Amino acid sequence: MALHVELRPGEKVYIGRTLVTNGKFKASLYLEGREPILKQKDMIDPAEADTVCKRIYVAITDAYLAENAALHDHECFELVKQVAAVAPSLRTMLAEVSKYVLAGEHYTALKLCKHLIEHEAALIAAVMTEEPAGSGPRH
Repeated sequence: MALHVELRPGEKVYIGRTLVTNGKFKASLYLEGREPILKQKDMIDPAEADTVCKRIYVAITDAYLAENAALHDHECFELVKQVAAVAPSLRTMLAEVSKYVLAGEHYTALKLCKHLIEHEAALIAAVMTEEPAGSGPRH
């Protein structure tokens, strides 16, 4: 069964290591085979990966599209260790993402990593909104 991919005008998709850019009109592609496929909207530009979990996502993306995933998997696991050390509440999600990376199921790991990024953002927001110690009301 073929994978059906709809592309809007100008939308980009990676098929393996090849970047395909759609022209001026909506296009439908029916793809068969085992090449990794990833739309541009599902990618994070490495220059915009401003948190560790986003960098994990970029490393998994690179592994997913690469011929030799192991090089990028190593980077991913180093970043996972960093997050686990400072955010114990994310360890269960990190373990789940890591399990899929180890199994070579990078696309599934990417989907889970999106949730990891959301939780990371919530943790950062919570830290940023906390009042500094001693700045509360005085009685």
